[in-house]
Amino acid sequence: MRTKSLDKSVKDFAKILSDITISKQNPNTKIEKLYLDKQIDADPRLVKKYNYVKATHSDFLKTGDKLSFNGSLTRFAKYQVKRAVSPVRSFKSFVLNLIQSTVSVSKNLISRVKLELFILGNTKLFSSDIFDTLVRREVHPDEIKLRSSWMMKLKFNNYAKRLSVLELFELRRSVESKIGAENVAQGKDHEYELEQVFEQVLRIITPDRSKLFYQDNARQLAEWEMQHEMKVLYPDRFGQSVFKRIKAETKILLSDFYMTKEALNKILPLKDIRSEIKQIVSSADTRLNKISGRAYDHLHRRFKVNPSEHKHLGDNKWSDFEKPASIGIKSALFINPKEEEKRAALNEAFSQRLNKEGFPYKEEMESLLNEIKVPEGYSKEESELFKLGTKYSPIYFFYVLQLWETAYKLGIETIHYFTREGIFFKKIHDQFAKQSFFPFKEIKSDLIEVSRMSTFAASVGSVEFYELKRIWNQYKYQSINSFLVTLGIDPALFAEDIQKFKIDPEKEVEIWKVAKYQDLFADKNFVEKIARYAQ
Repeated sequence: MRTKSLDKSVKDFAKILSDITISKQNPNTKIEKLYLDKQIDADPRLVKKYNYVKATHSDFLKTGDKLSFNGSLTRFAKYQVKRAVSPVRSFKSFVLNLIQSTVSVSKNLISRVKLELFILGNTKLFSSDIFDTLVRREVHPDEIKLRSSWMMKLKFNNYAKRLSVLELFELRRSVESKIGAENVAQGKDHEYELEQVFEQVLRIITPDRSKLFYQDNARQLAEWEMQHEMKVLYPDRFGQSVFKRIKAETKILLSDFYMTKEALNKILPLKDIRSEIKQIVSSADTRLNKISGRAYDHLHRRFKVNPSEHKHLGDNKWSDFEKPASIGIKSALFINPKEEEKRAALNEAFSQRLNKEGFPYKEEMESLLNEIKVPEGYSKEESELFKLGTKYSPIYFFYVLQLWETAYKLGIETIHYFTREGIFFKKIHDQFAKQSFFPFKEIKSDLIEVSRMSTFAASVGSVEFYELKRIWNQYKYQSINSFLVTLGIDPALFAEDIQKFKIDPEKEVEIWKVAKYQDLFADKNFVEKIARYAQ
């Protein structure tokens, strides 16, 4: 069945449920007449609506296997009629109970019908949760905090050398908990605000600095976190469509979150519903949350409404559904089945990352790489090279990222890439810069054209024969003078040493194969002298 057909069936069904109620007088008799005997003396309009509901109901309840709606309905009705306790008092509750009792029906369908019932009718005040209701993240929420910890580690490396990125992340969480507890002690709820958190973390890792230092840097860190949130946030189209369909005099957003209403207004992708939002209320501003229910009390005072005049929608079973319902608010639990599987996978991956259980994003990265297709018109050889480049691209990416990190820590403004391999890595560097992946001041790139021989000295770890063989693998025939120049040493300084072994300084030979050259490199004084001048 097509989605549009399902949507229409659910909406029609919910509309009829909201209209039909059974008389409270002798409900069992009414039900028996209507649902079992279908007596004509029952309200003809009710029978007509019932038949329509039954047809619609049987249509959208099909989930692969054929469902005998009539049989299920009859069996369930007989059971309800015979019960001595809690007789069915309305067609609405009757059918919802029927749906829940039918094993062929998914929980998603049940929640969808309930959501449609919630949408119907008017209200004075409608509030909606934000995250995982109106907007989603491409990553786990704490990945944002972990990235901010990475940025903090880079920016304040001189102070935070003893702390890893993960330790900074845990420090932030402990500060959040501390501020929350302080607010509770002052009569508020366990809440906190982002800049306040960063400021206190900075006071711990960079002690004895000015108040302005802490405020400015906390503001900068908060801005970087907001920028990253904007990159990973995307609209939940289903959630926003529900928001638009709600009929209310006033619509607001209500969130237990650590960013102020101004920050939320800046980062949230809400263009399709922004014109309908009168206000954003954040616990970062009020220090009152939905968990305690005090955020709802705050709304009722601010907008001068009673709980019965208030509808609320959100994804958290306690704070968005059960708690508001307990104080008289008409609440609905929001579920977007298409997003729930992804959400569960993100939770699992982040848990593995914190527990250091391998690389949890391997499959996701492989999937993304597999989406990159070879351009049309490539030859077989070009196609194979393209696939190899795609396969190993993460290695190149993280290599350049590490270069940026190191340069930033050392206060270096430009990374100089040497030919020939440097041409390739400079291109990656420049693409890296275009993506604005790095939050700090851009590290510039420069290409220096050099020969491989001129760069060899810097790569020599020790003056050992096996180590030096790397250059002779590239340049099979070489004179001893040419070899010394390769190491950046003036050959004149070694004239006597070379003469002692009766070696022609300009003769090109396979150095590592000739006995007298082997003897030369076995001379301790010669080796120590090279090590001294090559530094």
